[in-house]
Formats: sequence, structure tokens, C-alpha cells
Amino acid sequence: MIFIYGGVYQGKLDYVKREYNVKDEEIYTCKGQMDWESPEDALELLSLAKTIHRLEKGGKTVKVINHLENFTFAIAEQLQEVGQTQIQSSVDYFEKNLDIFRDKIIIMEDVSMGIVPIDKVQRIWREENGRLASKIAQNSEQVIRVFCGLAQRLK
Repeated sequence: MIFIYGGVYQGKLDYVKREYNVKDEEIYTCKGQMDWESPEDALELLSLAKTIHRLEKGGKTVKVINHLENFTFAIAEQLQEVGQTQIQSSVDYFEKNLDIFRDKIIIMEDVSMGIVPIDKVQRIWREENGRLASKIAQNSEQVIRVFCGLAQRLK
């Protein structure tokens, strides 16, 4: 697994396409809340491993999972709305589905900087995102932080 991490609009996806010779059709992008057209879009995120498995079984090559922070947001939102989710935590989900993610390049935004949000969902999201990023980094062969389009290899 290769983990690419950095702030919004820092060139993470461009870096991955360039350095790993990835084509657009090999990228699965987790939809953000603004892109959700129905409640099913959030449910698709909450069953991310099944979605990736279904796509690959159908013949699509998925080399990259982009915007994984939207997965942690879907979990945070469900935790806030109903007090529970299908998934205990993003870390538990990742560990249970490690085989699906092991050969992927995972791109995730760093949402840990700045003022701590007042909104409870935003705080839960930051915590979920940070914990999942730490777990992915531990399990990755390479960890690369991208800032201003420049890559810094951390592991």
C-alpha cells in the first residue's frame, strides 16, 4: 500500500498520476457530501470495500482510492445523526478489509490543521480521519506527504 497525504488542492492526485503512471479510469473517488445525489451515495461509501471488490470483479482495475476523507466523513455523519453506524470506526473497518486496500494507492486529505470546529460532526470527522490516517501509515510500504505539489517521503 502507498499512502499519499496532504492538504486540500496540494497536487496529490496529479503527483500520483505522474509518478505511478495511473490513468483516470483506474481511480475510484469517494464522493463528498456535496456530490451525494441520494442517501445511497453515503451507503456506498460506508461499504467501500464491497464497492471496490464489486468494481474489480466486474473487470475494472482500481489502483487508487482518492478522497478517503469522504469515507470518514460519512462515518462521522452517521455517528452524529443516529448515534451509531454500520461500522464501529473507520480504523476497525480498514483492519477488517485490509486485503482489499493492501495493493492500492490511497489518497487522503489532511483535515487536522486549523481551528478545532464547533460543529460536533466536524470534530468527530477530524478524529476519525486522523486515526485512520495513522493506521494506514502504519500498514503502508510508502507514506508520502504532498505540499505545494512537492512530495516528501516520510516512510
